[in-house]
Amino acid sequence: MSDTLIAIIAAFAIIAAALMAGLAYRLNEKWAEHCNRFADLCDEQNGLLKRLNREWYEAYVKMVDMKAEAKHE
Repeated sequence: MSDTLIAIIAAFAIIAAALMAGLAYRLNEKWAEHCNRFADLCDEQNGLLKRLNREWYEAYVKMVDMKAEAKHE
């Protein structure tokens, strides 16, 4: 093989490596954005579940109190 052909192949390999590094960086950026959105969604869902659990607990306490009052009447 001639030195020119080897130099051309090496240049293409360097260009391909640079493009792959750029693509990997962009994919990592997009993946980080996706993970952040998912984490925000999970935080929002956890807040809703906490509120719902609190409402269920309060309803349960009211039911127990009503039963206790009915039993003592």
